[in-house]
Amino acid sequence: MNCLRACLSRAGDLSSGNMEILKWFAVAMMMADHVNLFLLNSRYPVLFIAGRLALPIFVWLLASNLARQTPGDTRLVLRILGRLLPCLVIAELPYRALNYAQVGWLPLNVLTTLAVGVALIGLLETRRVSHRWLALLLFALSGLVIDYGWAGSALMVSSWALLRWPDRWRFLAFLASMLWISWVNTTAWAFAAILPILAISRCKLPFPRWRNALYWVYPLHLAIIALLKTTLFLT
Repeated sequence: MNCLRACLSRAGDLSSGNMEILKWFAVAMMMADHVNLFLLNSRYPVLFIAGRLALPIFVWLLASNLARQTPGDTRLVLRILGRLLPCLVIAELPYRALNYAQVGWLPLNVLTTLAVGVALIGLLETRRVSHRWLALLLFALSGLVIDYGWAGSALMVSSWALLRWPDRWRFLAFLASMLWISWVNTTAWAFAAILPILAISRCKLPFPRWRNALYWVYPLHLAIIALLKTTLFLT
């Protein structure tokens, strides 16, 4: 258990530079996956595998930031939601242009999944009974409409809980959420995201911080891919 706490302490207490490196690594994996899916007709399975690393890394970075805030303080939650909400709305336009949805207009894009996870943590952070019931309701309803469904929200909350109060039960809950994500992905390659997180956590690397860039990169790269797909007449 002490070994687990030591690993979590390193992996959760990432420097600003390390977080930026991980963030852009995940962005590169996500873009490679989307280019393969929409422009290359899923020709390269290795790029699909690369894409499975992106969500767990994005979730871990958000969860590690939220786990550092003072208990009961939701100001960071509100700041993150303020950045996510306009971007997730804008992202729906290229997301729809790419016919990314699987059933009608569902699911909503993955930024919505991240926003729901952050909102759930904000409700749980207050430790009010009424807010816990609201969190349960949000979890139940949002899972019907967001990308990755309930598995995405569960991964966010379990990652945050493990980093805030590390113990074997929360570690098992985190592993269960990763298994759930793997089931949604139909592959267990999401677990490979643990490797770059642990590798980067052992270093202190300088890297410039581009605040809010991630939130705008997502709709922008979808728009570029949609434009290329239309220009190249790809189906």
